[in-house]
Amino acid sequence: MRTVAFDAMAAGRWERADAAWQESDLLLWKPSAAWFGVDAFHVPDGDGCRLRNGHVDCEHPIRHTEVGFDTLDLTVDLVIAPDLTR
Repeated sequence: MRTVAFDAMAAGRWERADAAWQESDLLLWKPSAAWFGVDAFHVPDGDGCRLRNGHVDCEHPIRHTEVGFDTLDLTVDLVIAPDLTR
């Protein structure tokens, strides 16, 4: 599926679709002028939750619109282990 998405992005073709986030809770930090965002993915763990991994997402700066905001993923990601060892 990711390969299909990359091909569509490279060709300048994509469609918006409704979707629901699944599998984890997400804390996202995206400075408005930055070319990156930092994400923290948390998963259930007993009565609480634990950090599954961190993620740095390279992307265009946020562009505010009438209905929210837009950005464009540059497809370069860094996945960071919770203990920062890799």
